[in-house]
Order: sequence, then structure tokens, then C-alpha cells
Amino acid sequence: MNKTLIIMFLWGFACIGNSNALARMGETIAQCDRRYGPPVSTNQSLGVLPGVPTRTYKYHGWRITAAFVQGRAAVLSYSKSSIARIQDDELAAILKSETYGGTWKRKRQYSWNPTKNLQNLLTHPKVWSKTNGTIAYFSNPMYDNLIVEAPIAQKYREAKDKAAEERRKASIPAF
Repeated sequence: MNKTLIIMFLWGFACIGNSNALARMGETIAQCDRRYGPPVSTNQSLGVLPGVPTRTYKYHGWRITAAFVQGRAAVLSYSKSSIARIQDDELAAILKSETYGGTWKRKRQYSWNPTKNLQNLLTHPKVWSKTNGTIAYFSNPMYDNLIVEAPIAQKYREAKDKAAEERRKASIPAF
């Protein structure tokens, strides 16, 4: 009995330690500050998800911007401090650091819209998704900024758009 409790305690402690080492998405502001150091910028109105607390960090030659929804990192933007393409091994390291909760799978960008298909052929968009709904994509065809988004980020955008549409409809005067 005591041996089982000790093993369960050690297993739980190991899991807690590993989750902190693996998790980036879903971390609190304090956890991100501990991981990356003090932020170089805190701005709520700009950034990867406007309207939520956002912090930008400089970390080992990289610029990491985190947007926090409900106190947890919901969108992370990775770019090098110098404007340079993110190489495949760097991309693999970022995706590996964000694997907590699933595995990444590259999505093909096909569309029934011929114009969109042509655009995809010209720009070669790179998008990955996980079974838990998290996505990763390059924000431009220069591949110098990788965005990783949790599903809650899309829900936040949808709720914000719905509220804006309701405000718009409510402001229509009775002519």
C-alpha cells in the first residue's frame, strides 16, 4: 500500500514536471514570463489576437509573441529577431515544443475555388493541425513568422465578430 502511494506520488510529480517542460500553449502569463524572461512589450490592442493581453519576448535570438485568452496562451507567434526564413529544423523544433496534447499533421490546401487554388500553388501555404484542434501556419509566403493557435482563439474571434454584428444590427435606426 505505501509502496503504491509512493509510486503514484512520484508518477504524478514526474507528470507535473514534464507538463511544464512541454507545454507552451495554455501557459499563464507568469509561466511564460518565467520561461522567456521579462517581456519587451505588453500591448493589448495590437498583435496576433487584438483585444486580449499580449506579450512579446526576446528569447535566444527569437521573437515570441503570446496572446492570452482567459489567462492562458492561446496564440503564439514565432519569428527570428532578424528577418530570416524559418528553416525546416527550426520549424520541427517549434512544432515539437508544441506537441503536448497531440501530434502534428500537415494539411493540404485544396479549394474548389480556382482562384484560391492558383493562389495556393503560387504561395505554397504551409499549415499543420492536431487532433485537439490546434493549428500552425506561416503568416506569409516568406516563411519568416510561424503562428500556433489553440481552438479557443478561433472561438474568441467568432464571439467577437458575433458581438460586433449584434451591435451593428442594434444600431440600425427605425426609419
